[in-house]
Amino acid sequence: MSSPGYWAYIISIAAITYLIRIIPFVFKFTEKMPPFLKKCMNVMPTASFGALIFPLIITDYSPAWYAGLAGVTAAFLYACFVKKSSLIVCVIISVAVTYIALLF
Repeated sequence: MSSPGYWAYIISIAAITYLIRIIPFVFKFTEKMPPFLKKCMNVMPTASFGALIFPLIITDYSPAWYAGLAGVTAAFLYACFVKKSSLIVCVIISVAVTYIALLF
């Protein structure tokens, strides 16, 4: 794992990630956006995180796939219906519902 190609790969990926994240700050194009698009840009990291995690939730508990789905559904319902929802409470609810579903 200590080959030069491995380190070059890590450094290049880190540089690309840094460049992608710094572009909005350098060019300041987010100040000229319409409010709806600005709101979408603020939600984008959460949405991409969900897109990465959701398939794993379904496939991780292969024999009991419904457990992960039940946890996500409970977290979704909490986030939708509670006015000032907390991320910590949302995660705790999701974990608790998944655990309870795995018991059955």
